[in-house]
Amino acid sequence: MRSVLLLAGLVAVSAFGPASAHDSATEAEQVEIVKSLADAGCTAKPEDMVEHDGGFEVLEAACTDGIYFLVLDGSFAITKKIKL
Repeated sequence: MRSVLLLAGLVAVSAFGPASAHDSATEAEQVEIVKSLADAGCTAKPEDMVEHDGGFEVLEAACTDGIYFLVLDGSFAITKKIKL
């Protein structure tokens, strides 16, 4: 049974890709993301800034009122803020 579950997990990963399939934001993009985060009272580590669907995601941003998952559009404007 255990081998069947392991095989099912491997099939799921290969079908959908690994959970961290996003590319890291470039250094130039990170500079712009940092500016947007600072305007919102937030900071984040570079490794938490990833490209996604023509924009960016910040996986864990430390903001004045907690930790958030953020979505930014292609012009670096924050479009979604989800408290973790």
